[in-house]
Amino acid sequence: SNADRTAGRAEGFFLVTSNVGTASSALANTCNYVTKGTVTASNVQTAATVLRKGGVFNGGSLKIPVAAIAADASGTSPHIVLVGDSTVASQSGWGDAFAKLLAPGVESHNFGRSGRSSKSYRAEGHWKQVLAAKPAWVLIQFGHNDQPGKGPERETDAQTTFRENLARYVSEARAGGAQPVLVTSLTRRSFNADGKIQPDLLTGYVEATRAVAAEQKVPLLDLNARSIEQMNQLGPTAAVAFDPKTKDAAKPDKTHLSA
Repeated sequence: SNADRTAGRAEGFFLVTSNVGTASSALANTCNYVTKGTVTASNVQTAATVLRKGGVFNGGSLKIPVAAIAADASGTSPHIVLVGDSTVASQSGWGDAFAKLLAPGVESHNFGRSGRSSKSYRAEGHWKQVLAAKPAWVLIQFGHNDQPGKGPERETDAQTTFRENLARYVSEARAGGAQPVLVTSLTRRSFNADGKIQPDLLTGYVEATRAVAAEQKVPLLDLNARSIEQMNQLGPTAAVAFDPKTKDAAKPDKTHLSA
């Protein structure tokens, strides 16, 4: 499906059935993995052990976690939780397709909730449920509903409160024993006259997410950059295939994903 194709961009970042990614020996003292050699059945446990202790898997230009996708040394299946808005949530975002890419035995739960922002998600108690689930890894994406015009219960400022909210999520996830991963928001499929994705208010929240990831030293999945790259390659005509069906054909949905 189109959602599968979008989430498929994550292959090589997370271990999946068909592609377990790349890694090399851990760098002394830093426990980093870099993109040399291949993760195999014989060394994936070593990679997972190193990364659980704070190491980083460097998937090209991004530092992406690998440990979550391999059973740990105790034999316990890893547990991944997705947190965010409708562009993450089941049946409207990339979460369902992401789950299909995971290796057998990996447990994944989608806690994405439509219409929520980094502010309202916590206020409504969803984050408390995430922590209670005791995940090993938490992927966090917000931005779409934090923008101006969403109302006082949801709006945040990209330069201040939004960053504070993300930093708090990171801190509390770590305190709960989970490894947080920040994800930049999926782009809207709005094209300019040249057939390229046009910047919008989401840009400030994307930049804020990147900044918090760097400041807090957590892995970042730059989905915004990668989805923009993919849409620019496809162009506006081909990109229509990603639009979910709407009741009014004159008002296409350029934010969510088709099944």
